Parts: sequence; structure tokens; C-alpha cells
Amino acid sequence: MQKVDKARTRGEGGTGLGLSIVQRILDLHQMGYGAANVEGGVTFWFELPLVSAFNELKD
Repeated sequence: MQKVDKARTRGEGGTGLGLSIVQRILDLHQMGYGAANVEGGVTFWFELPLVSAFNELKD
């Protein structure tokens, strides 16, 4: 994930590291993720093994 359109800037400031950090974590855990352009912005999605984690906590 990277910023392609340099015309879009963030008015509030920030480092821009958030998505890179999330991408790295998801890669390390071999989880799926992606982004899609939608009207009015971008939709980000990711997968988490919630059922497995819940079952482990139950035991």
C-alpha cells in the first residue's frame, strides 16, 4: 500500500506510517488485506481469524 496520487494531501498532518505498519503485521500473520477506490474515498479491508482466537480463549 502506498500513496499514488500526490495531489491528495492530509490536512491534519501525520507520518503516513499507519497503513505500512498494518500491512507488515498482516503479512507476518499471513492475513489477507486490500483497498478499493469507492465514491468519496477508499475502502480498506483485512481478514482476521476471529473464530480460531475465540476457540483458543474458550479452552
